[in-house]
Amino acid sequence: MEGRSVIALLALATLLAEPALGYCSSAGGGQCPIDRLGPRVRCAGIDEKCSSNADCPAGQGCCRRVCARACFPVCQPACADGEECELQKDGLSSVCTTLQCPFDDLGPIVRCRGPRVDSCSGNSVCSEGRACCFYGCNKSCLPACKTPCPAGQRCTYNRDQQVSSCQPF
Repeated sequence: MEGRSVIALLALATLLAEPALGYCSSAGGGQCPIDRLGPRVRCAGIDEKCSSNADCPAGQGCCRRVCARACFPVCQPACADGEECELQKDGLSSVCTTLQCPFDDLGPIVRCRGPRVDSCSGNSVCSEGRACCFYGCNKSCLPACKTPCPAGQRCTYNRDQQVSSCQPF
């Protein structure tokens, strides 16, 4: 039993030592594009096409996407908090997209009781497509709008479908 515990701890330490999903594995200041499928796919192993950014052409980084580590175009410099690095449909470039929190339509109608307990402190702790937003009585990771909404619209959160989109107000 102790042998299994040691192996489990070593496996956990290896996972924690891995670079965070979405970030390049070595110097360069670039940020890998987000991996929308990775969290939903169970991999039997990682297919290694590269082991570091040095294995990739200029402007690309060694990024993990789904079950493979391969060279992908990176966002340089890395995206700011409140942005995501997104691979363009052509697969030839990546760009930073802005995350916009949904309008807090609960604030005026909800009476908050007790101390405020936030479940996030910034966008970096939220998963892809989500931002740390004040909504109702506290901050939590909510689906965000990808770009600032045009004039006459605001980012609106649909609680039933768990999505946010720009809607006229």
